[in-house]
Amino acid sequence: MYAITIPTSTNVGDYLISKSAKRIIKEIKGDVEIIEFPMQKDLQDNLKEINECDAMIIPHFAIRDPGMYPETYRLVKDLKQIKVPIFPLGAGWKGFPGDYNTVKTLEYSPKTRKFLQYIANQVETVLCRDYFTCQVLKNHNISNVVMGGDIAWYDFDMMGKEMNRKREIKKIVFTTPHAPWFNKQAMETMKMLEKLYPNATKICAMHSGLNLEDDEVGKYGQQIGFEVRDVSKDLEKIEFYKECDLHVGYRLHAHIFFLRNRNPSVLLHEDGRGTGFSYTVGIGGFDAFKIMEGLKKKIHFATHKGRERIMAADMQIPKKVKNFLEEENQSYFRRYVGIPKMFDQTFQQVMKPWIESIP
Repeated sequence: MYAITIPTSTNVGDYLISKSAKRIIKEIKGDVEIIEFPMQKDLQDNLKEINECDAMIIPHFAIRDPGMYPETYRLVKDLKQIKVPIFPLGAGWKGFPGDYNTVKTLEYSPKTRKFLQYIANQVETVLCRDYFTCQVLKNHNISNVVMGGDIAWYDFDMMGKEMNRKREIKKIVFTTPHAPWFNKQAMETMKMLEKLYPNATKICAMHSGLNLEDDEVGKYGQQIGFEVRDVSKDLEKIEFYKECDLHVGYRLHAHIFFLRNRNPSVLLHEDGRGTGFSYTVGIGGFDAFKIMEGLKKKIHFATHKGRERIMAADMQIPKKVKNFLEEENQSYFRRYVGIPKMFDQTFQQVMKPWIESIP
């Protein structure tokens, strides 16, 4: 029996992480009982139940600073009261602006360092979802790390299958940015897609919810012929992605969902979550940001608040993505052919043994 934390946001990507984690655990460990707890819930009153489990598992161990513990993860006031080991499954960093200089220079607060070290001491290896996360943890003297991929990479129904080499793009999904200063860039990218694929059906998907009164990107999409859909909270709402030929946009787990289903995708990086993924996979990613001129060399880890002081939207993105897609259209997305093999091998060599090591 396992205790597992689940996110409480509206973001459908978090639901994909949770479902993928539970399926992986059950496929590898057998039909074990899994008890779910909201990740931001105070678990003091659930200690007896947790300690009767074999382990506690935290899917997508979200590294945030400040406020990782006890804000992002409240758990309990005294972590030693949790008597079973805590397994961080698919740890992922978030840094701004997110380039390699951020990886080299960010410094976590002492409070976050202490929590991360406590968790790292619980397990033989901390399983990270990308190589940037591994390096960030190593920079903070946590060396027992391994890159095992994002949990949502893996779909047992798709393992062993090759990439779909699209000869014609008939249906496109565009996902919108989190940060509003990418809105103009997003709208220009949508305009580019409309011109590049004039006969394709185009859908603007809102991963965290839809409020067209306030969403200028969604409004613009409607004006130029995109269907706007709210795909928040429910994985059934993104099942139609499997029938689509291409994704372009800002949502990492839309990108991952397409790739795991062997369909091409282009990710626009808003921060380190995107850059880390694309550095690991090696294709299909572009920095949506540019670093502000005159910025000091040392970039500290930052929360969402204040990002506009260090980064701005790169308005060359529509042109860069257009050039990339034109090349891939000519070769039927040849540069994506290695992704399925990478996903499958990482599962067999890293993810599966790591799950098997859980008591």
